[in-house]
Amino acid sequence: MFEKVKKTRIYETIALQIKARIDSGELRRGDMLPSEADLAEQFGVSRGSIREALRMLEMLGLVESQTGKRTIVTGSLIDTVSENLKSLGEVDSSEAMHLHEIRCIIEPGVAALAAMRASEEDIAQMQEYLKEMRRAMEAGAPGFVCQDLANKFHQAIASSVGNPILSDILEMLWDVLEDVTAIVYGQQERVDDSYYEHSRILEGIEKGMPELASSAMQYHLAKVEESLRAEGILQSYGDK
Repeated sequence: MFEKVKKTRIYETIALQIKARIDSGELRRGDMLPSEADLAEQFGVSRGSIREALRMLEMLGLVESQTGKRTIVTGSLIDTVSENLKSLGEVDSSEAMHLHEIRCIIEPGVAALAAMRASEEDIAQMQEYLKEMRRAMEAGAPGFVCQDLANKFHQAIASSVGNPILSDILEMLWDVLEDVTAIVYGQQERVDDSYYEHSRILEGIEKGMPELASSAMQYHLAKVEESLRAEGILQSYGDK
């Protein structure tokens, strides 16, 4: 159910509530909104206010209204990002550099937020992934096993922040770069170093020290970049 509206610009408040449901993924592309009459009843407003709200959402490209039919959800920020990333297919060295740069911009900040927001349960989950990673290393498991655990560790950090849109964007980014980062986990020395780097990130989060968590994440991503450059996977800006 939606909340009844009490503010003066009623249609804007209605549009923001519906937009929030779309951005969070609760309403997805292809979903049908309730009829104008049902929405008016849920919000406690007139059908005119509902029509204004739907026009606003349509201008934003989030819904599509069709005469005689219910309004359909057409997109969201996540849908747009997902489509753009999926359209890349197999990334080349230049695209890999661009995507890795996005990680370098976003993930240190995410680690800092995790140091401030992660619950005991969140931290326990991160600890468990690192313990599993250590056991896998000691057992001589294939590199992809450690890569999967490292990915889960990063996902746990993102989830602990409490921003589902940010988590979704990062997860899509990791998916696209999966084959690229697999190169790192094919090198045993890099796997050992990666475990240490992730441990430092976790230390910052455990101690509630945003700067330590952020700097440890920056260091980790810099080492990943170094390894990928050595393998010729990443292309520097200006390289031919």
